[in-house]
Amino acid sequence: MIHSVSFKNFFSFKEESFLSLVVNDKAPDTNIYFFDKSDTRLSKVLAVFGYNASGKTNALKTISFLQWFITDAYTENPDSKMPVIPFKFVDNDEALDLMEISVEFSVKKNKYFYFVELTADKIFNEKLQKKEFGKKKFKTLFERSLDDSNENNYIWKDNFGLGTHFKKRLRQNASVLATSIRDEHQESLEIFDLWKKDSTNETNIGKIDDEVKN
Repeated sequence: MIHSVSFKNFFSFKEESFLSLVVNDKAPDTNIYFFDKSDTRLSKVLAVFGYNASGKTNALKTISFLQWFITDAYTENPDSKMPVIPFKFVDNDEALDLMEISVEFSVKKNKYFYFVELTADKIFNEKLQKKEFGKKKFKTLFERSLDDSNENNYIWKDNFGLGTHFKKRLRQNASVLATSIRDEHQESLEIFDLWKKDSTNETNIGKIDDEVKN
């Protein structure tokens, strides 16, 4: 289950923005809320209100992008650009291409926190953390960051059991998870199953009409 998503410098959002399905303890009991297997109280519905062209669709693009990035990015050509656009409504000398996206979600009883910092051309930072059921803290499963001294090399940390040679397979336009599922890494496949089931009528280019979906 997706718990929350945050994004910064993403399409029409310059500042960090946040969508959350998590319900605090003060909210009254109602069938609109439920507890998932990680014992997190979530809302079944999240509504985003705003004028036309105010950014509602762009907010939902974070979900469709993450789904593609986590499950299918490795199938693209190694030189392909990623389907994201930074905030552009600023003076050219103020424009920043670096985007940040993070998501908290649960698989079975465990919670995960995933973070990526990227441009359309390359991934700069990426990490996955996990909090096992009953534990208080997240632990880092993997992390990579571009080496300042070599822009084509990553500083790589693996506590995910991906193997000593996995670093050689890291690509600048494909997530670690999209890469590791090709090796049938068990925990990656469990995460893949969650994200592959995600359904949205938004893509990076906008709304999918009924004719296309059918």
